[in-house]
Amino acid sequence: MNVLIIDDDLEDTSLFCEALNELYPNATCTVAHSSEYILTSIDRIIEMDIIFMDGHMHPMDGQTCLELLIKSVDRSKTKIVIYSGSLSPKEQLDLKQIGADYILLKAPSYYLLKENIGEIFAAHFGT
Repeated sequence: MNVLIIDDDLEDTSLFCEALNELYPNATCTVAHSSEYILTSIDRIIEMDIIFMDGHMHPMDGQTCLELLIKSVDRSKTKIVIYSGSLSPKEQLDLKQIGADYILLKAPSYYLLKENIGEIFAAHFGT
């Protein structure tokens, strides 16, 4: 399974990949620390099974990033999860309407992060 996390927070991406690898040792975790990755690495993005993207990055906002991702991937093969520290109910609704498969607010603990990742994978991949 190929997983991409797009997040400008180095600590968050490190914890995310660590939790993912504990849950799914055979998963490959690719990290991008900026939204520009979407523009420069389309060939790698289309190989992903699931993409976790921070909803608040610069210079592109979450909606713009999501719209680019949706245009770039085969939605029947790639799931997109917005992963953010805070999103208003309106932002969450807007992102779901654009096409996010799931909204995940960053967990306050490592244990909850692993639980959240496991729930998303179970819901979308049956694992």
